[in-house]
Amino acid sequence: MTDTPNGDDAHPTSEPDAETPEADADHDAETEQTKAEPDSETNYLALGLSLGLAFGAALGLTVFDNIALGAGLGLSLGVAFGAALDASKKEASNQEAEADVDRPDEPRADDSPPTDRT
Repeated sequence: MTDTPNGDDAHPTSEPDAETPEADADHDAETEQTKAEPDSETNYLALGLSLGLAFGAALGLTVFDNIALGAGLGLSLGVAFGAALDASKKEASNQEAEADVDRPDEPRADDSPPTDRT
């Protein structure tokens, strides 16, 4: 039997290989991405559901004396407003993307500065 440095005869361990500079750079890039701000995209449907449920339940308790009725109304309104906001956000981003595509890289002939013809 051979003795290994860690004293485990059955399963000798090997030292991990040193990482290459490329792997270290990839790891740094990954950590920078996780440290960066998260996407500022808001899911308005989820926001509408949660706020609709909360406000609907509160309204149901105070006005209707029936939490289920208020929660149902709140959820319905939350879904409607959230879906409408999501759709308008998506439409605005689509219009912005189309506007970026429509812009030519070169100025048009009618956009050229006037020349002085004297």
